[in-house]
Amino acid sequence: MADTKPYVIVDGLAVGRLLKGMNIPGGVGRDFSMREYTVADLIDAETEASALSPITFNAHLLVRQLVQLGDFKGPFTINMIRALKPADWRVLRAAQQELEELGEAEPASAAPS
Repeated sequence: MADTKPYVIVDGLAVGRLLKGMNIPGGVGRDFSMREYTVADLIDAETEASALSPITFNAHLLVRQLVQLGDFKGPFTINMIRALKPADWRVLRAAQQELEELGEAEPASAAPS
């Protein structure tokens, strides 16, 4: 069966298309790009929402990771994330999780001898 993910990972960015779209200035954006999070993003997201509240924490992390949606390059807000349809939330979360997994993968050449 073919891979039918609505995004791909290209050069450390998740690039894809939301199913329903997000309200952005000037209309609705569907095509997105998202970068891997940084430690600063984690700290900032935790400042906004406790890591003990995973949905809210991950939403605040997404606000920081989104690079572009349609022609809109931010800033993204938590209210934009809150307004997503569940299907689009799942797309962004899947991309977020895959970026995290790729960031944690240590290349064989970097392994200690």
